[in-house]
Amino acid sequence: MLRYLLLAALTTQATADAGACAAALADMANPQSKNVAKNALASFASANMAALGGAFATYDGDTYLFLARQHMSDFGDPDACESIGGFRYIAAFYPFGQFGLCVPRECDAENLNELRKTGTQIPVVGQPTKVVSGRFRFRLGFCGGLMIAIFVILVVCALVATACEPRIVAHVKGLAYKEDYALVSEVYRGPAWLRCFSLVKNYDQWLARRDENPLSCLDGVRVVSMLMVIHGHTLLFGAGMYTNLFSAILPKNGLMSTARGQSLLSDEFAVDSFFWLSGLLATRALVKYASGRGWRWIPQVYLFRYLRLTPLYGFVLFFWWKALRVVGLGPQWLGQRGGYRHCRDHWWTNMLYVNNLVPFKTETTEECFGHGWYLADDMQFFIILPLFIVAYMYNRRAGYASLFVGFWASIIYSLWGAGVFDWSVNLLDGSPYGLDYYIRPWTRIPPYLVGSATALLLDDVSSKPSPLSCEAMKLVALLVLGLCYFGAYPFYQTQDNLHTPDGLKRLNHSYVALTKPAWAVALSLLCWPSFRGHRGLIGRILELPLWEPLAKLTYAMYLVHPSVLSVMFQARRGGRIYFSEPWWGFAFLGAATATGLIAVVLYLFVELPFHNLVMLLRKRLATPARRVDDDALAELAEPLTEPVSPSSEVEVN
Repeated sequence: MLRYLLLAALTTQATADAGACAAALADMANPQSKNVAKNALASFASANMAALGGAFATYDGDTYLFLARQHMSDFGDPDACESIGGFRYIAAFYPFGQFGLCVPRECDAENLNELRKTGTQIPVVGQPTKVVSGRFRFRLGFCGGLMIAIFVILVVCALVATACEPRIVAHVKGLAYKEDYALVSEVYRGPAWLRCFSLVKNYDQWLARRDENPLSCLDGVRVVSMLMVIHGHTLLFGAGMYTNLFSAILPKNGLMSTARGQSLLSDEFAVDSFFWLSGLLATRALVKYASGRGWRWIPQVYLFRYLRLTPLYGFVLFFWWKALRVVGLGPQWLGQRGGYRHCRDHWWTNMLYVNNLVPFKTETTEECFGHGWYLADDMQFFIILPLFIVAYMYNRRAGYASLFVGFWASIIYSLWGAGVFDWSVNLLDGSPYGLDYYIRPWTRIPPYLVGSATALLLDDVSSKPSPLSCEAMKLVALLVLGLCYFGAYPFYQTQDNLHTPDGLKRLNHSYVALTKPAWAVALSLLCWPSFRGHRGLIGRILELPLWEPLAKLTYAMYLVHPSVLSVMFQARRGGRIYFSEPWWGFAFLGAATATGLIAVVLYLFVELPFHNLVMLLRKRLATPARRVDDDALAELAEPLTEPVSPSSEVEVN
């Protein structure tokens, strides 16, 4: 009985509040109101609903085009509204757009939604589909507090571990040079597991340099690929907010129809570069590790790979989902709710690396942590990689043959699927390219297999190519890369602004199926001279020392960059964006810089500590080998560097 009485009281109060809100809105619409001055200011700070009503009263083709080009949404002026006494800012959602309104203080989102349910026309507001508070913010919750507490614990562990490092003593007498420094003759004063968190150890690991590594050019490839990912996503994350989306970006007159605009469309090749890198380096590491270990190395590498990738992946995913939700303010941030709901239902698929397959018929925008599809693909490629390694170790020809069959089987399926299902690289064609091709492992594996074959050839082909053949390889590689990068240009020269011309359908299908494998082959040709010591200009650029520490950050950068872009674009209450190419460039630089700085923190406090813990576990669990370097597994997760011993690990007696 008490429950029903309480519900009745709450319902009565809600009805009374809704009535007070309706009266205040009627007063706001009354030109004879005593608050006419404030009402006029509130109308000035709001979207012009009267003009909107007039536009729809005479709905015609011009109105439709205006609506289609996203010009209807008007966020008003939140700060101006809240400077008016007795008024508050709310956002009203309609089927044709979103509008920011300045309404009397008596009207909050709850009251307006209550009025909306009555089906009557609300003064000033009309009949929206949803009303959201202008100061909407997600609640932190227990799990969000837990994620913050976990990060604090990691920081405390890092500080305690650093305090246990051997002390440095200045002006030690008896040294050859005056005012020199030396380490105290003592070992680390804490347990081995604690030193995994030491900032001194991890900082040295981050900045440690390799000596005469033939694969150092891969650092440059990886950093450039990461920047390509951020570059493309910087534009795409703000697509719904551009006032000039149709005129400045979309075909037939926008950026996508120009040669320079192919940089947006071709940034997706960066993912194929990552697959190529992962296949090359994982194969190189596994061949070394598997030698002399029989069959027991296979479950071990699966375990080490999972433990190497998952701690940082899980931390970033749950921190974004549960803790970062409180950063945004306003109705635009409400758009994050869909992603949070997907994670509530499917977070476990990310932790099992099956989020590219479960649920099966969903776009990346409908998945938890949508860009995690790449990690799922990469893990699935790694799971089948030992099959190729075993075939190679049994018989080298069998190993190469299995890679060759897998490579061409995927391409043939892609060619067939592109023709049957009309996969199109044109993003406006409405084809199921993103769902059926882009995220599926059986269509994206060719670059990984090319990288794997390149790694095997590095061991089997010992002869150095001549300078002439090196220049020829680089020339062919640049030609293929250029054709892939600018090859989508014809498909955006459309007449109806939507579809690829019919005469280019087959060429479009071939482009979908062949360019990603061709991109990987071109990378092998481009880097092969550097692998063999013939660097040239391109090799020297890719081997610049600045790439090495940045390359170690790219795993964290990939995980965190969508969160950075979400905060940049959605964590604010209003304001549309006028797109221009200079704006895109500066936004990209800002996003890349912010992502890199956050990645440094994650690398030192989360990724490297858990990596070091996995290495301790590996020493206890790994099967002994004959004449094999155990450090072959040191970088199985996104391996880009040969293992090094940082200077902080050298004990001075």
